Order: sequence, then structure tokens, then C-alpha cells
Amino acid sequence: TIVATLHYSGVKFFVPRNLAVVATMNSADRSVSSLDQAVLRRFKVRRVEPLAPSELKDLLSCNPLLAETIDAWDSLNKHLAMRFGPDSMLGHSYFFDLPHQPSNKDIQSLWLESLCPQLRANGRLQGQIVEALSSTSSLSAYFAGLGLSFAETSGGFVASVVTPAEVQTGSSDEPSAKPD
Repeated sequence: TIVATLHYSGVKFFVPRNLAVVATMNSADRSVSSLDQAVLRRFKVRRVEPLAPSELKDLLSCNPLLAETIDAWDSLNKHLAMRFGPDSMLGHSYFFDLPHQPSNKDIQSLWLESLCPQLRANGRLQGQIVEALSSTSSLSAYFAGLGLSFAETSGGFVASVVTPAEVQTGSSDEPSAKPD
């Protein structure tokens, strides 16, 4: 154990040997890269992957809609890891903020307010988010069934809720669009 005397108070301070300091950092977030580098120089790094879908489903005791959402999230993560590297994957922590039996609106909010903003913030994905979200026919069908629509525009990535009538006619005024 190393003991230090605090400069202003003169109080002796120490950290016990059996104390582990655990911190998280998001390697896709480039706005704090100098701080990340300082942390990397001073501490050991252990990569923590997103939970496997089966583990996440077991922990959440999920309904069919949430199980389908976890499968879509996993499919998207596999595409992101293969195409852009493992640092582009979306973590599992967002799922723990959902109600026990989430509704369609809860799941839409998960994508619109939590997961899609993370995709937007990842600079490596710019101009390729819609391609990632529709990388498989099952992902495209999942988002269509959920009533979500995505588009890349000159202003950035837009995600919106599409009403059933808009799905049938193929039109949308994008009333709830969330531009980048």
C-alpha cells in the first residue's frame, strides 16, 4: 500500500491493494481522445463486448417484441463489426432502461432516442447509416414492422416513425423526423 499526504490538509491518504477501479470509455467518441490517451497510459485496458443476445434475453425476461429487437440489434452489430470494426458496435446498456414489458412505442423510442443517435455520433458511419440499418432483409422487415423509416439527406441521417397508412402508400411527411 502506498500512503500519500494530501498537500493542503496534511491528511494521510491511501488506496488499499484490493481496490479495483473500473471505468468505461467509448473508443468511437473522438471528442475526448486526449483524455482517453491519458487514461490508457495509466491503467490496464480490458475490452468488454456487448452481451450475447441469449444472455441479454435471459437477463431481461423479454416479451416477443423485445426478443425480436435484441435479434435486430445483434444483426446490426454483426454488420457494423464486420464493415467498420468492433468499436462501431452498439452496447447493450440501453436495453436495461426499458420497461419490463416494452410496448411498440418504447422500442421505437429506444431506436430513435438512444441507438440511432449513437450511430449518428460515430464519424466512421457518416453517409452509411441507412445501408447499415437495412444490411439484411430481416433488418429491413423488422424496422418496417416497427414503423420506423430511415433516410440519408444532405443534412445528415433522419429517422422517423411512419404510420401504417404511410407504409401502404409509400409516402411520409416525416412529422416525427429526428434530423442529425
